[in-house]
Amino acid sequence: MPFPSSVRVQYARNPLKEVICQLRFPAVLAISANPPSDFQEAIRQEYPLYEPSVPLEQLPEDVNRVIASIGISFPLGGRTHAFTTLDHRRMVTLSQDAIALTDRTYVDWPSFRANLRFVAD
Repeated sequence: MPFPSSVRVQYARNPLKEVICQLRFPAVLAISANPPSDFQEAIRQEYPLYEPSVPLEQLPEDVNRVIASIGISFPLGGRTHAFTTLDHRRMVTLSQDAIALTDRTYVDWPSFRANLRFVAD
């Protein structure tokens, strides 16, 4: 759905602490079964740090309840791979059925969209 035309406003002090865009796709089991080394090489210049994430079922039950109550969908049992910039301001998270871009220094939509296209292409 395209955004309606509007005047863009950029605040002197950005009120957004973190912006996340998640793209969902049909499950690709190879992402959970094998390390995504080709994907890592494609984004390594911008996102050189790698860390596998803890599967959701290994989180404390209280945390799982909070996540479920706000309606966020995370893969259960599948491995999640996190790729981060050196300054830890942007992160790409890859799972068997989704890819997400997190930006802790969001400036504007064109910049965010360019980063999203970089990791999703």
